[in-house]
Amino acid sequence: LLAVLRVSYRPIQRIAVHPSLPQVAALIGGGFRGGQVVVWDWQERARVHSLEFKEQILSLQYSPGGTYLVATRADFDSLVLLDPKTGRSLFYMRKGFGIVSFAVVSRNENNLMTYQPSGMIIYWDIKSGRTLKQVQTLPDLSHVALSPNQRFAAGSSGDRLAVVDLVTGERIDERQVPGLVDLAFSPEGNELTGVVQTDAGTELRQWYFGGRFLLQLTPP
Repeated sequence: LLAVLRVSYRPIQRIAVHPSLPQVAALIGGGFRGGQVVVWDWQERARVHSLEFKEQILSLQYSPGGTYLVATRADFDSLVLLDPKTGRSLFYMRKGFGIVSFAVVSRNENNLMTYQPSGMIIYWDIKSGRTLKQVQTLPDLSHVALSPNQRFAAGSSGDRLAVVDLVTGERIDERQVPGLVDLAFSPEGNELTGVVQTDAGTELRQWYFGGRFLLQLTPP
């Protein structure tokens, strides 16, 4: 056990961990009334900074190299790129273009991918704000998990688990999974684990992902 932090008396809705610094960002509160993003140094057990948002926060994560803390909110000017050390809003990507459900920064930290509820995937050059590519995929994906190579996204589409190709927008495979509330890829990208709420309680389910298909591995 490395650290235990009491960051708020309110519930923590989601967290993001810095890839190299002893830093964790937590969304406090949340919901339709907005929330507070609090960043802590878990080694020093000290709060670094905090930001209040009036809008619902849809996603929160660090970029692969830790240059950006990326948040998206339920607003036309949805995407926010923050300096992880100060919490200051950075100059890049400030032009609003609609609600973004989630955003992912490339490994070289030059490009950005955004997904909108309409199913539109847009690739951007971060510093110039120039659109590089657009593809259409399934709309209204929720509880999204990205494969480690950032090629695929798995998410809940109604009562189905779906996997889509983020480069082409193609629907790779899907399975009937009502009650899906969370997903995670394995580090190798060949397995998916889901948290499913049923009438009998909460289940963990696991699927093998072969790049072209899903196969449930074990009973719930």
